[in-house]
Amino acid sequence: MVHGAHWNSGGSDPPSPPPQRSPSSDDAWGPSWPLKLPVASEGGQPRVHDHGLSWLPEYDWGDTNRGNVALKKPQKVVEDKPAEMGLLLDGYIPQLERHANDPDIVAELLEGFLYACLVASPEDLSPITEQFPRLFTALKPSIGALSMGQVGKIVPLLDLLAEKEPRFRSRLATALGLEFMHSLADRCAQPEVRSKMTASMGSQLLATYGNLGICPLGLVQAISDRFLHSRLIAQLQGKEVAQMARGLAKMHVLDAPLMNALAERTYKGGAGVSRPAITQFTSGDVVDMAWAVATLGVTDEGLMNSLSQRFLLESFAVRLHPRELTRLAWAYGQLGNRNGLLMRTIAEALQGNLLAAPAQDLAALAWSYAVLGIRLPSLMESIAKQFASRPELAAKLGAQGISSLAWSFATLKVSSPELLDTLGSQAAKEEVLAAFNPLAIVNIAWALAATGTRNERLMTGLAEKMVKDKILTTYSQQELVNLLWSFATLGVKHRRMMDGIGERVRSEGLVAAFTAQELADTAWAFGSLAIRDDALMAAIAKRLDDEHLIQSFGPRELSNLIWAFASLGVPVPETLLAGVARQTESEEFMDRFNARQLTKVAWALAVANSKNDASLSTLLFRILSRAVGTLNPEVCPLVVGEFDEHSLLGFLEVYQTTIHVQQYSAELSSSAKLLEKLGNFMTQCKAVFVAASQKATKQSHLHLEVSVSLLEMLVPFQEEAVLEDAAFYSVDIKLLDRPTVIEVEEPSQFVQTKSGYRPSGFTLLKHKQLEAFGYEVISVPFFEWNELKGPEEQRRYLSRRLAPLAPMPNL
Repeated sequence: MVHGAHWNSGGSDPPSPPPQRSPSSDDAWGPSWPLKLPVASEGGQPRVHDHGLSWLPEYDWGDTNRGNVALKKPQKVVEDKPAEMGLLLDGYIPQLERHANDPDIVAELLEGFLYACLVASPEDLSPITEQFPRLFTALKPSIGALSMGQVGKIVPLLDLLAEKEPRFRSRLATALGLEFMHSLADRCAQPEVRSKMTASMGSQLLATYGNLGICPLGLVQAISDRFLHSRLIAQLQGKEVAQMARGLAKMHVLDAPLMNALAERTYKGGAGVSRPAITQFTSGDVVDMAWAVATLGVTDEGLMNSLSQRFLLESFAVRLHPRELTRLAWAYGQLGNRNGLLMRTIAEALQGNLLAAPAQDLAALAWSYAVLGIRLPSLMESIAKQFASRPELAAKLGAQGISSLAWSFATLKVSSPELLDTLGSQAAKEEVLAAFNPLAIVNIAWALAATGTRNERLMTGLAEKMVKDKILTTYSQQELVNLLWSFATLGVKHRRMMDGIGERVRSEGLVAAFTAQELADTAWAFGSLAIRDDALMAAIAKRLDDEHLIQSFGPRELSNLIWAFASLGVPVPETLLAGVARQTESEEFMDRFNARQLTKVAWALAVANSKNDASLSTLLFRILSRAVGTLNPEVCPLVVGEFDEHSLLGFLEVYQTTIHVQQYSAELSSSAKLLEKLGNFMTQCKAVFVAASQKATKQSHLHLEVSVSLLEMLVPFQEEAVLEDAAFYSVDIKLLDRPTVIEVEEPSQFVQTKSGYRPSGFTLLKHKQLEAFGYEVISVPFFEWNELKGPEEQRRYLSRRLAPLAPMPNL
């Protein structure tokens, strides 16, 4: 992997971070979290609510603050010795079966049985777990006659037993167990029963069913009606308010009127209530309420502000488990509530307390700060250190978690190459790669590009998955553009993916809806990857007929667009050239350009054979102004030696532009006069250009084969010649008896088209300028040479290309 800026085409500023949405339910985060939430409406019928929330970690946060009622021993339960507990449990179910038609006895026995199970040892309880289905069957006849008070006592005990004994929870999840629980819920929902429901009973019912992950919509509606059409809301204590909201959230049910009433009770108090419930909130209640409203997508600024004030004034941070602090941070992040003081307090409390944090908590924590744009490098570095010290963590994240964590670090611009390498390596594994959902692909690609982390294996794998699974058809135009920018920034070329994006953009008319930045980024990406899609570029050119659009361009959009057309060898649209001419007249606009943007525009004008002296002289003057102080005779040799092929591009473009000005000095008189005054700058620019040209013309295997064939043909030539009479251009081969050069052209000197290859803008400009200096240029493209079978065909090919310049020897 390679870290750092990748200047393959001069670079393009990263677009905004991709939008965050909830991942699909097939990730590795645990229980499914659906994007579509069942909602209890006023009419009692469930409807579907799409909350459109941001990234939601789909795993069990744990229940460090369940808020259930205290365990009370039923009156009829005797104190038995532990050794006799097993026999006691065995005797309950037969008694329940004998008294199935007497609800009062059944309720008493069931309460005693559940209490006995709760105080029993795991060894005593183990044999009884197999009899739970028998228990559910025995209770069926009497459920319809239980009172509200009886159900209110039984249901919390079921919840506590499910928490203690996983096998009991699994039995509740069976068809028989769910039927039993829904029967209890239906009983509570009956008018004559719910009329007896107290505030604490309704709160406990919602909390219990939420904890069990069972969603009886009829009961929810009944509780909502009962509370909204009576004074029960006002009777709720602080913990009961929080656990009602928490229960709704755990059931994924949004009852807007009920949630609004709970919010009002929390920080306003409500009619006839002297004090808001929040004055009774414990630290756990604050977390539960915040988590609930965030999970359900309830936006209430007043509520969230009151929760943060309670949290801060009571110094709750020191009392909470790190996971609860993470839940609270996530809630504010999920709702986009940027409470800086709260988030910093949470971060301070978590520093040094992340040693045992699960991978999912660490990812959720990082995401919370990133989505709010709160940059705390020390916290992010602590998170990164956990992944460095515990290598097993990355494997526990899953595809969506990896994507989110990488996105978070990239969004906050916190450098952590080791973490990005670790995440990239994990994501590239076949089983993890297969689990990426569409949004996670966009996010991790963007994150790698934004941080300059080049993992070609992963990026290629993502591209293959998008093509194979036909994911490209699901993306919005912004997501498509983010993908293009990411792959282009990292220099990872995948033709089928690029063709697929180009086809979709063209066929669905997305170009017409592109913003200025999306249009520029799309063109720049194809130019950067040297992929020429003529139909796409024609569609972009047509879009540029809109003068209002061009007037909205900033330096980034203008430079990237004109550079893309020029680099691909596609004629620059006249409307774009006119836009450049108009914008370069504005000093205010030109002040916004950086040096790289200036060189891109100037070079593109040279490729377009522009004779606009005013624009070129303005650009050259601005380039010189930016270059003063950055190049000098002492630094230049060192600079030339350290520049690689990517960072040299700007210097090559500047020098090619100056050659263009010199060759058309009559039409470009102001620009030419400016060049005369550049002096030292031009000398050093030429030195960089010559060094780069010589590096680019070093002999390849293809070059060697051409040279051998020329030797066999007795053609006199010089290899890797520097043409002092042609602006010091370096060429592969210069014939000695005539002004002819042979360019043995490798793939980097071409752009790919659907039908083959075309010369790049740089190659075209070099050929044009060499011809203007009086040289004939003979191109030997790699794709033609590689088709030749053996030395004889190679010599015949060269003979045809050189004729009538060189006589054909006897072969």
